[in-house]
Amino acid sequence: MLKKKNIAMVMAAASVVTSVAPVFADVTKQDEVIRTEGIQAFVAEVEAKFAVKYSDVVENAANVRNTHAYAITVGGTKTIVDKIAVGNEATQMTLAQFKDLVNGMKNGQAVDVKIANQGHEVRDGKVYKSGIPQYTVDTLNSAVTALGTTKTINNKVYTIDSTKKVISDKEVQYTLNFKNDTTKEVEYTATLATGDKTLNFESAQIVNNKLAGFEKSDYVELANDPANDIEKRLSKSTESTVNASTLFDGVKLTQAGNELASSTFEGNNYATTDDNTDRLPVEAANKASLINVVKENEKYEMKLFITNKNLVKSISATKSLTKDGDLSEMTIESSSKAVLEALIEKLDAYAPQTEAGLISGVNRFETAVEVSKARFANTADSVVLVGENAVVDGLASGPLAAAKNAPILYSKKDSVHESTMKEINRLFPTVKNKTVYIVGGEDIISKTVENELANKGLNIVRLAGDTRVDTSLAIAKEIGTAAQADKAFVVGYNGEADAMSVSSIASYKDAGRVTPILVSDRSGLTEATKGYISKEGMNNLELVGGEDVLTANVKSQLDAMKKTSTRVQGERRQDTNAAVIEKYFNKDADGNDKVYADNVYVAKSDVLVDALVAAPLVSKDNTMQPIVLATKTLTEKQEIALEKVVQGTVDKTTLIQVGDGVLKTVMNKIAELIK
Repeated sequence: MLKKKNIAMVMAAASVVTSVAPVFADVTKQDEVIRTEGIQAFVAEVEAKFAVKYSDVVENAANVRNTHAYAITVGGTKTIVDKIAVGNEATQMTLAQFKDLVNGMKNGQAVDVKIANQGHEVRDGKVYKSGIPQYTVDTLNSAVTALGTTKTINNKVYTIDSTKKVISDKEVQYTLNFKNDTTKEVEYTATLATGDKTLNFESAQIVNNKLAGFEKSDYVELANDPANDIEKRLSKSTESTVNASTLFDGVKLTQAGNELASSTFEGNNYATTDDNTDRLPVEAANKASLINVVKENEKYEMKLFITNKNLVKSISATKSLTKDGDLSEMTIESSSKAVLEALIEKLDAYAPQTEAGLISGVNRFETAVEVSKARFANTADSVVLVGENAVVDGLASGPLAAAKNAPILYSKKDSVHESTMKEINRLFPTVKNKTVYIVGGEDIISKTVENELANKGLNIVRLAGDTRVDTSLAIAKEIGTAAQADKAFVVGYNGEADAMSVSSIASYKDAGRVTPILVSDRSGLTEATKGYISKEGMNNLELVGGEDVLTANVKSQLDAMKKTSTRVQGERRQDTNAAVIEKYFNKDADGNDKVYADNVYVAKSDVLVDALVAAPLVSKDNTMQPIVLATKTLTEKQEIALEKVVQGTVDKTTLIQVGDGVLKTVMNKIAELIK
């Protein structure tokens, strides 16, 4: 049977929608589920319908005018209103709150939305409560039944021949032929469908003594028809159909198969149903119940619901309909039943190669917060605040954070993110002598944010310059002579990844001193940077990156200043990362240990927001630890360097992933290399 997988690093931790307690009762069909890619379009539809209000006209009752023509309910408990009435917070929400709720949904979350037309008609651009009713399935069926098969109109008898076309459970169409019994001529054909205005079959239109149609029904006050309500489940999930060969090559699981095997999933129970109304408890799954025979000897399939095991469910687990916790619905197809059976056996036998730790949140703000909590269980002396999209400004922030006993957190340009502010409040139970270092100019983090924090009584220090070169100098100066070593790392103007590779090393306190990271123009050091190096007596400079980011002129400048400089580099960012790991964490030429690696941290190599905030982790135990930059693959040089990493002084080196996005296969490979 399939075993439940519990791998902590599969997915960032998530929680249920807290502002609306979901009630899952009305949405009962899979085609009523709107997945991730369609959610924003549906939100736009909600916004458009919410904007429809009854016009201020005499035809509308006074208590109806300027009220909403659609009642929109979220989660079965809250109605969207213009303004929440005092005391109705539990049953009302604004449109802005609804949009925030949807935008804040985490992977695997779901919430139901119901749009009920209160009854309205638009005429000449105005919205009326009264109008001509529209046919529903029930009213159209009833109207045709009541009409019968013969009818006397204008003293003539007509035989009515009706043909019904069923389009869906909410759509039908009738074609009615009215044949004159005397002339045997079909004088009029009516095509009626759900949504059409209702007709008054007692009020015929006669042209040239022939039946030409019927008048529409009289105006009535329109009311809600539950049959026409729009009921959708918004699910932060995806669905896909894959061939079994994508997951299994006939002998072993592919990379995609390993990713699936390391996740948490449930299987559709085809033994009891083939319409997604029952899920097998994973512990009870077996081949016979998991495989559906679409066409014997030609096509077989099984359906898996991949879930977020960290997400608390808000709906009965006995239902197969997309629900809270579902990340994706995967249909796996094959022309061979035996292949699917073999795939099930491989999934069943899968054993993860590593129980790597995971420090992650659902976005960069919350990942930074989780790193902060891992580093600072109680309080901190300071906080380093970096713009959410300003990794280039923050690339020199690692040693600053270590020197100031601070985490690195992210901020929006014009406001402090809710998660960030909550973490600042946790770190600073009292604001006395507490400092927030803002990295970057006001175009990155505005004066509004600075004032917001200052108004809390915090000391604010902004570290910024006209360029990232100047910003790195400002950071180095803030660290101060007493807190920094007589050496520095020099990275290129576009060397963000290079800076991340050395950030943990730069943040390591050697005799209480960190190593600053200085940014250089590609062509050479600025006069300000050279002056700072001389003033601070920095005699050893390490250039990080190849000559495509730091030209030979940089070394020539340092040679002219009588400074010792070395270069650590690779052909690409991951190879430079490998070179750094090899230099600091492999044995030397004589076979002696350099630095013990008790922990190895891994973060994405393509997007560096997680690697940036990881640097302060190494200062927790004042030990130098490597950061591996990898997303989908390791380079050959990274593999060689990791295989030679000197093991920590504890029982074994601990592997920790910072942030989401690193493939499980990459983590397994690293675990294999450092074991």
